[in-house]
Amino acid sequence: MMTSREPFVSVVTPFHDTEAYLKECIESVLRQSYCNFEYILVDNCSHDGSLSIAEYYAKRDSRIRIVRTSTFLRQLENYNHSLRQISNQSAYCKVVEADNWIYPNCLSEMISIARANPSVGIVAAYTLLDYGTYSKVYLTGLPYPGTVTKGRDVCRRFLLGENIVFGSPTTNLIRADIVRSHDPFYDEKSVIADVEVCFEALKASDFGFVHQVLSCTRRYNESIVSVLSQCCYWNLTELITIRKYGSTFLQKDEYRQRYRQVEREYWKALGEGILRGQPKDFLEYHRSNLLTIGDELDALKLGWGVLLTLSDLVLNPKETVERLLRYKQKTRTNNFGKIDQYYNMNV
Repeated sequence: MMTSREPFVSVVTPFHDTEAYLKECIESVLRQSYCNFEYILVDNCSHDGSLSIAEYYAKRDSRIRIVRTSTFLRQLENYNHSLRQISNQSAYCKVVEADNWIYPNCLSEMISIARANPSVGIVAAYTLLDYGTYSKVYLTGLPYPGTVTKGRDVCRRFLLGENIVFGSPTTNLIRADIVRSHDPFYDEKSVIADVEVCFEALKASDFGFVHQVLSCTRRYNESIVSVLSQCCYWNLTELITIRKYGSTFLQKDEYRQRYRQVEREYWKALGEGILRGQPKDFLEYHRSNLLTIGDELDALKLGWGVLLTLSDLVLNPKETVERLLRYKQKTRTNNFGKIDQYYNMNV
């Protein structure tokens, strides 16, 4: 068992109507082999039995503190509100999202690397993605057995698509002084907020990685994941990320080449969306998000994307037609408005 001389840690779980998962989440934190932590449970105006579950455990463990919001907050607003509650004494901060959970050695393994390497600002690890009917290990991390690398190097490799190391907040441990020095911690208008905080932190700190599966991240709502794919969410976030951070972490030639590649795939994806008959909201969604990086929904580039898709149709007719028909059918059966749910999940 750890003693009080061990670093104090703030663990935070914001929740809203997550009764089905909250018990498992809380118990996973309370089962940690590392004991010197506070556990802040933030109720965001839940209407189900989530608050009762939190109160049940708070009566039985003095490390738990419950905070309630006075009005409902959107996801990133609530995460920022929750992180403002951490103790001034904490050395590290760990968000555990309400529908996820962590393994018993999660805190101890992450803190071990962070303590041994004071320059480390973020520690990550493999995570298990749970899709309900199947699961898979995600986040490739650093080449084994390396555990620490320069933050700028890891950001560079991420931007070049060489490895994926930044997942949901549940997968990371962050030095608490980094959290406290940025208010708000998450950009509430950004579609890349989770990744953005990692890039900002790693400008001046190193990156640690544990070669173990230390968390489980649920991807239970496949309909939302499907809608995100249809609306080219992943292409959009990749474009925004390279635009915002490419010139900071990449050499000029690297940035120029990688940006051209990402931009081409982005406009091609939008062109395919046009051909498969996406609703008006599709283009409005991209127009509003492009404005966050000072870009516009350029008609010429959109036309270029359509031509790229049509060229694929000529070169690979069977595959392209099947893909377009498949997406068109999904567009009929899925509500594009579900994308808003993505920003309110795990609140």
